[in-house]
Order: sequence, then structure tokens, then C-alpha cells
Amino acid sequence: MSEKKFRLGEILLQAGVISAEQLAASVKVAAQNNIRLGEAVVKMGFATEEAIAIAVSKLLGVPYASRENKILSPEKGQNLEKVVEERYARDNLLLPLFLEDQMLAVAMAEPDNVMVLDNLRLMTGYEIQPFISTKAQILKTIDDFYGSSGSIIDKVMESKDDGEGDQSAGEVDMGEGRVDLDKMVAEAKGAQVVSLVNAILKQAISEKASDIHIERYDERVVLRFRIHGVLYERTPPSKD
Repeated sequence: MSEKKFRLGEILLQAGVISAEQLAASVKVAAQNNIRLGEAVVKMGFATEEAIAIAVSKLLGVPYASRENKILSPEKGQNLEKVVEERYARDNLLLPLFLEDQMLAVAMAEPDNVMVLDNLRLMTGYEIQPFISTKAQILKTIDDFYGSSGSIIDKVMESKDDGEGDQSAGEVDMGEGRVDLDKMVAEAKGAQVVSLVNAILKQAISEKASDIHIERYDERVVLRFRIHGVLYERTPPSKD
């Protein structure tokens, strides 16, 4: 794939994924909400993440990786977790897939991101073969591959084990300030819901996030942390 920024709107129109009217509406929503065009298309219900990724894959010749086609599955025995560290994978929505000679295959939500591709080359010493996948599938597979020790759900389980869950209706320290959890869970019933709120806050604190953004779509919930002025998507708590 040529490392040239593609115009997603043109690709989706050419592939017949959305209409010109839907594109115009999505561009407007993206500008109003300061989100990417692809996110706006999904938010408006015009297309799924999968449909967008497949369209980009076909028109740009970037291989599509998913859990269903078994490609979004890191090769075992190649120490890929050491080649690309978990934090970098999460922050940049990517996942190492396999090593072949001097080439590293990487699933990416944005395979046209030249800066990330260049950084990967410098960090790993390998040439990079990008694959495209969805944010949701990449984040889920990151949890499975690296282990969910840094995930929100594990923090909830840890808090149950060490008794931190008793803090659920109190406050959580955020440096010099405090967050009143009572306000956040005023309408929530049950310790599990409150524990999940605690877990989100603790992870945000550990990553030095200044803001927490939670958006609910028809089929999923999107959790984002603002770190140094940039929003990064994180795996949301399980509905279970």
C-alpha cells in the first residue's frame, strides 16, 4: 500500500457504502463533535466499522484482519509482545500479527498513519506490512493477547479482592483534587456498577488522563481518555 493519506469519504462513496447525502451529514457531525469521519459514519448508523474497514481493504489493497477470518491472531512463539509493547499498541490502536524474514505484519485501525508506520520501523527494526481492522476488534484482541492485567475489568476484580470496593460511594484521589463518586453513581444501583465507575477512574488516573469520554452507540459503548490533549480509545467495561 502506498503510504499516502487516503480520503475515506471518497472510498466509501466509490464502494457504495454510503451515499453523497450521508457523507455530507457525516462530515458535518464529525466537525461538530471533533471526531473522525469514520466514527461519525458509524455514529449516524450509516455503516458499521467492519463495512468501512472492508471497503478500505478492497479499494486500497490493504489486507483485512478480523477475529472471524482468523488473521487477527498474533503468531505464538515469536515474542511479539516484546517487539511491540502493550502501551504503544493500545495508544495507537494496533496489534503485531507475525514476523516473516525482516517484515512485521501489524493490524491497524488507521493503516495510512505514516507517522506510526515510521515509528514502528524505528522501534522494531523491521519493515512494516499493515493490515486493516476495526478499533473494537483490535482492542479486544489486545486484551486477549497481552493479558488483561491493565484492563478495567481486572481492576474491578482486584478491588473486590483487596477490599477497595468499599470505597465505591466515597471519593477517589486525583492528585490535588478529588472526584465525588456519589454524583457519578447517584442513579446507579448495586455495588458492581459503582465498582466499574471506580475502575474507570483508577485507570484514568494511572494514565494521567485529564478527561473521560463515554459515548453509547446502538451496538457498543466507546470509552476514551484524553491524555496530553489527545483522545485515546480504551476497552470499556463488560456488560456482565
